[in-house]
Amino acid sequence: MEREVGMGDLHMDLAVYGAQGSRVAVDITRFIGIPDVMTREVYTPRFWERAGWKVLRVTAFHWRHMREDVLEQIEHLLAGGG
Repeated sequence: MEREVGMGDLHMDLAVYGAQGSRVAVDITRFIGIPDVMTREVYTPRFWERAGWKVLRVTAFHWRHMREDVLEQIEHLLAGGG
């Protein structure tokens, strides 16, 4: 696991690595600060997906109140789920 992974202006808050090269980019707060809807909802996630990442957005509410669900989602994505 690493914090602040990325290139140039594009960063993910948290990177989680699994077996056999699987990896999940967890976007906790960065997506909130992107004012352009297309960039936030389409272009940025596609950038990470093309680079081989599965992207999971997690709001503070979800982490605080549904932490086990978030961890299960990360595990599912690392196992090859989509």
